[in-house]
Amino acid sequence: YTSTRDATKFYTFEEALFSGYAKDGGLFVPEKLPQVNSTTLKEWSTLGYVDLSTEVLHPFIGPGQISKLELKSLLERALLNGNAFDTTDDNLVPIVPIVKKRRTTTFNDHDDDEICRCYVAELFHGPTYCFKDLGMRATIFLLDYFATKKNNDTANTNKSINKKVVLLASTTGDTGPAAVQAVQDLNSPNLSIVIHYPSGQISDFQRKQMTTVQSSRVKIVSFEGGGDDLDRPIKRIITSTTTKTKTKTKMATTDNGRDDDSNNTIICGVNSYNIGRPLMQMVHFIWTYLRVKEQHIKNENENENETKQKEDNFRLDIVIPTGAMGNIAGCYMAKKMGVPFGMLCAGVNINDITHRAFSTGIIQRPTEDENMKQSLSDAINIQLPYNLERLLFYLTNESHDQVKAWYDQLEEEAPSSSQAGYKDVTTDWLNKLQTEFRSARVTDDQLCTTMKRVLEDYNYWVDPHTGVAFSAAEQL
Repeated sequence: YTSTRDATKFYTFEEALFSGYAKDGGLFVPEKLPQVNSTTLKEWSTLGYVDLSTEVLHPFIGPGQISKLELKSLLERALLNGNAFDTTDDNLVPIVPIVKKRRTTTFNDHDDDEICRCYVAELFHGPTYCFKDLGMRATIFLLDYFATKKNNDTANTNKSINKKVVLLASTTGDTGPAAVQAVQDLNSPNLSIVIHYPSGQISDFQRKQMTTVQSSRVKIVSFEGGGDDLDRPIKRIITSTTTKTKTKTKMATTDNGRDDDSNNTIICGVNSYNIGRPLMQMVHFIWTYLRVKEQHIKNENENENETKQKEDNFRLDIVIPTGAMGNIAGCYMAKKMGVPFGMLCAGVNINDITHRAFSTGIIQRPTEDENMKQSLSDAINIQLPYNLERLLFYLTNESHDQVKAWYDQLEEEAPSSSQAGYKDVTTDWLNKLQTEFRSARVTDDQLCTTMKRVLEDYNYWVDPHTGVAFSAAEQL
């Protein structure tokens, strides 16, 4: 692994996972993305979700760190055991065709009403009813695997140090409950977690999912401000090489997440800047592609040659309710691996810096007077998303220098000019961005109208975040 901002330093998967951010402030990316072809995809199409996850993830971990058999066992525990998911392996992510009751909207506006053109990947069948159960549980179970392995290795060398991992996260609703539930279910002596959330800016249901947990390994802290306001302090803690805190829980940071004998606690961030999250989230997009292709081709009443041609030419556009962009980053990485996705579309709410970036090429850190706006889709209340950096890295053909130059300007702490915290990419880069991505801004009024119409026309209930995606799909 390398940083998006530095091509000269290399890290193992374990180091990248525990570090969260790279020391230079960039995000970790694989040194090389493995490539897949139609033969591989055909083989993967026969697999259940856990087996597919194992095949997709194992090449990213590297030799000697975890065997494929151990990885499969870990993913089974994360996704299938106990109260993890309310369904079976083959149906962890159901793909639901959206079939109209009558023609009133544009989702399936084609001559043949029997052919479905819109599908929903249901990612809410986990213990906290949120898509982040998929990526978060795998990430946290992997962190525990490596921490346990490290402690066992230490015990074998007769050292008395037992490493502890303190997980940090800031949440606007989805991340926190998923992370807390994973830590609680693991009940590992190696892990504890501190979750921060903006007071009054997450749903009561998701707040209670966190604050009603009774566990010595879980601490929940509210703060005044917007959902992004704690991101930079957490980043400073994680990337600091000297910061130490003297608390009753003996939390202390190490050298960028690395451990040493003078310190028995590692602080690790688990928001979607952590590479474990988008890597695992690639899986549900690959799963969605395989299942939609399977259903869509099967629905076509054509001869064998025509069906073969359809299979070869099949492309799937994806519309994603978008906050920190971990999902769209994972999907784009899968596309760069060779999975035939078409346009990747971001649906955002009124906190719309992502939409402005995609539409105009202007990437701007929120100004002091640009406060987070409350919305009905509060879990995607994000202003400057972490994973935009990963998208730009791959968009620039993996140009570490270009990404570093852009983010040095965006992250300037003491603006020396009106251009600090602001970047207007050139027309060439904007054109390239718009060949890969689209976006739409969805107001609360548009959201409510769409949710009502989807229920009336398709007899399908959607939550506000799925509703953002539906509304964006209409616009795009």
